[in-house]
Amino acid sequence: MHALIFSKKETEVQIYLKPLYDYSELGLVPFLLVSKDGTKKWGFANRSKEIVFACTYEYDFVGSFSENISRVKIGNKVGILNKYGQEIVAPVYDEIEPFFNGKAIVKKDKKIGMINIDGQELIPPLYDEISSFCEGLSMVKIYENPKVGLDGFISYKADKRLNYLGKYGFVNIFGDIVIPLVFEYAKSFENGISYVEKDGKVGYINQFGKLIISLIYDEIVSFVKGISPAKINKKWGYINNNGDVIIPFVYDEAFCFSEDIAKVKKGDLWGYIDDEENIIIPFMYEASFSFSNGLAKVKKDGKWGVIDKKNKDIVPFLYEDIPVIIGELVILKSGFFMAY
Repeated sequence: MHALIFSKKETEVQIYLKPLYDYSELGLVPFLLVSKDGTKKWGFANRSKEIVFACTYEYDFVGSFSENISRVKIGNKVGILNKYGQEIVAPVYDEIEPFFNGKAIVKKDKKIGMINIDGQELIPPLYDEISSFCEGLSMVKIYENPKVGLDGFISYKADKRLNYLGKYGFVNIFGDIVIPLVFEYAKSFENGISYVEKDGKVGYINQFGKLIISLIYDEIVSFVKGISPAKINKKWGYINNNGDVIIPFVYDEAFCFSEDIAKVKKGDLWGYIDDEENIIIPFMYEASFSFSNGLAKVKKDGKWGVIDKKNKDIVPFLYEDIPVIIGELVILKSGFFMAY
């Protein structure tokens, strides 16, 4: 431990440079100033052990600078100083997570919120889950029916995603609730719309909370070039991102379009269609993969092969498996490579 004697107004004090800290990105290290009467205050010194910030911080703990801020504590509460030594966040939070893109999650009384790098509270700590801001909105969630165990920890009944049961909604950058917490599940906004679930059905809303795609579907997979497989009444079809049905619900399984072709299943067999429901490759395969680089792995009569978009055999149906297709090479399970 380094020690200096610093004299001021005939009052001798000692500066202890804590050895567990490295010098921060600002070249500063916290030190503890102790007066003869036992009063303790914190400050910062440079590599020459010269005082940079006066010892006026009455904290129990002061951390090194990172991202131009220092975390401070009074008791179990955490706050933040800026690089000038000014308190920008009072020690009122139970935890302040690292900043990312100028924002940090804060925790208080078992709830979480969000602050910015200036210490402004963007989202008050009222929620159990929050997401990063996407397109100006953050997804928030409040759990339902919490149960406190004998150990003092809160537990919740898990849903099918191993998340906790509760309601989702959205807040803006001012912390205002702009879309009420009424959804059983939601995803962050992308291209102006968000996937939501309610009463066992799925749909999409816009940034004003208006339903763009009605909550009538059992599943909606993912939009690729504005088209997604969707499921209703145990059958699959395709919708666009305005909610219009572009391919009717007649398939037993359906996947996203890849290279303008989608693999779909009728009965026990797979085939391929285009976005106008033209059959590109007949329903004749026991299993299949989506097209990539003009090729797709398919299975027929218990053996795997590779076809092109004209249903021409590129690799004959002789193999128990074909793990990988890379460029112009097909890697066979035996370890051999086949060029085409």
